[in-house]
Amino acid sequence: MPPPPAHYNVYREQLASLYHGCALWEPDPANIYDCVQVGDVGYLSEGYFFRMFNVLLPADDPSNQTLGNPSYEPLNLGPFANIRESRLSQGDYYSRNVSTREHNIGAQAQVPGAPAGGGASVAYRCRRKLGASLKLPFEARRADAIRTKAFEDYTRDNCDNWLAFAQRNRLGVERMEDIILVSGCTVASAWAATAFVNEDMDAEITLSFQAFGAAGANFGWHVGQESVQSVAYHNSRELVRARRRLLRPRACSGGRGKPDPPQNQCVFIRGFRAKRILGFFTRARAAAEPLPDDPDNEPETGPAVSVSRIPDVPAWRDPLVGVLDYIAEKCPDQQIAIAHDDDLQLIEEVETLTADAVENFLRQNEIGVLVENGAAILVADEENEVPEDTKAIFYARAETEGELLPLVVHPVLLKYLLKLDPATQPPEHDFDLPPKKPPRPRCTRPCPHCTSRATKATRQRSTCARRPARRPRRA
Repeated sequence: MPPPPAHYNVYREQLASLYHGCALWEPDPANIYDCVQVGDVGYLSEGYFFRMFNVLLPADDPSNQTLGNPSYEPLNLGPFANIRESRLSQGDYYSRNVSTREHNIGAQAQVPGAPAGGGASVAYRCRRKLGASLKLPFEARRADAIRTKAFEDYTRDNCDNWLAFAQRNRLGVERMEDIILVSGCTVASAWAATAFVNEDMDAEITLSFQAFGAAGANFGWHVGQESVQSVAYHNSRELVRARRRLLRPRACSGGRGKPDPPQNQCVFIRGFRAKRILGFFTRARAAAEPLPDDPDNEPETGPAVSVSRIPDVPAWRDPLVGVLDYIAEKCPDQQIAIAHDDDLQLIEEVETLTADAVENFLRQNEIGVLVENGAAILVADEENEVPEDTKAIFYARAETEGELLPLVVHPVLLKYLLKLDPATQPPEHDFDLPPKKPPRPRCTRPCPHCTSRATKATRQRSTCARRPARRPRRA
């Protein structure tokens, strides 16, 4: 019987269906770097994002010298704006197998483990399935790159160097698809995460929290004895106390007079990943190297060595790796497969976005793959609908150059462009503009208090700056 998956992998897999990106079980930067930013290149390990360097900064920047001495050409985006910021509302974010129940806590009626002084409480319950939940007491800040095509091309040209950097510095990265170029992130100041890891029994946990200041919160947990082995949980306040080496109980009493924590806890991360297609390198290596059965390739001396392979335990795969494997299967003659976390938005009618479920859905629906400059990416076909509340990038064929050019589509024109002929260009407007109001008739009589001409309505309102104010009438 295979061992159960790790709690940070369950958390990451279950919250993928929310389409906010890859969920980090450890959002705190832990004093290794300041905060996750757009342009960071790093990898995930046990739910934590290890930042290697930022390609938007020079290679010799002090913040890029944490895990090694990188050497690269920075990604130049010009003097234009490239970061789009938005907000992620506060509340509960949980997978489909989790149900919630909220209630307020008074100062007299306390839940075990709840912060003193009242607050709110929410109970999470999962019935014999895997699940995860995230609590955000305050709004979180989202930052996403606008020119995602530039990030995609930069990933194609530099992914080999990133893997070589990680292996040269012995960071434990073995596969190229484990490295991420961050194109978007969601950071918060306070959070509470839960992962249900046992599929054989029901589990329930109660989270109590009390907000203080503008961005701080105290948390308390209550878990029944029957659910202790089935649920993993932690929160941001516990990490802050551990970093300050303050020995306090789990339920902190009060928060008055405490400074607000910084908004540097990355709860979701979005970015590009690449994978070398093995079919391309296998054929290239077979043409260059001698055959294994060639007698001239046998060693001169020494006994023959027989190697017996031990069957491996099935390793956990990220849901986005399923997209990369599908692209590699569809385009075995290409060199690199590139995928983004937004590609998972094409997956529909799947209960849990596991790597196998994602790959099977893409294979059954025959989602299209676009090949461009030796790299293969996933694209939406005309028969597949894309959610209207998300930003999508499609490709239209230019009549002049005859090449595939990126076209950023507004959600209002999304359905129309899905049916658009690639050989034509979209119209300037897909809707009727409101008619312009006719201008006001101007008075030919000049204003006696200035040289400009004023309308009749302007003179009646006495809005001329040079006209003296009228004296109030006597009662």
